[in-house]
Amino acid sequence: MRKTRADSKIGQLGEAAQEAIARECGGEGGLEAARKLARTKYGVDVSVSALSRWYSCWRVYRRSQLLMALARQSVQDWKGADYTPEDLETEVHNILTAKAAEEEDTVSFVKLQQTKLAKDSARTRAELEKQKLALAERRVAVMERKLKDTEKVVNDTTLSPEEQAQRIRHILGKE
Repeated sequence: MRKTRADSKIGQLGEAAQEAIARECGGEGGLEAARKLARTKYGVDVSVSALSRWYSCWRVYRRSQLLMALARQSVQDWKGADYTPEDLETEVHNILTAKAAEEEDTVSFVKLQQTKLAKDSARTRAELEKQKLALAERRVAVMERKLKDTEKVVNDTTLSPEEQAQRIRHILGKE
């Protein structure tokens, strides 16, 4: 029979016990103080590495719980509002950024800002490409108009070759 992992044993403790151990992990005593607390008060003998692994998972789990509660509240606040998906994305991003700043989580804050910058840059590039495409379409339309006008001049048999050349230069803007 396999031995139950120590970090799993901590995970099986009650919510209050897990909170107490997590407070010790994040406190001044650090992992050693939390290890001592787990052993003396809750009867769980755990190594520092197992405790560190549990604490990392616990922090992610806690953060996800807080963010889910925040998301649920935001959805309630937004019900009936006329938001576009982009508005909601921006609002969620702002909430997450504010939460990271409030918790002094610099890694998350920087990643969120980098994501925002990348999205803004992508939007700007897309808008620039749209403008370039519109300009190219206008140029094609002008060239097509000039081609039609030139064809009319070439097919006009009443004009002398010199008059045709002069009008074609005028159409093409070469005068």
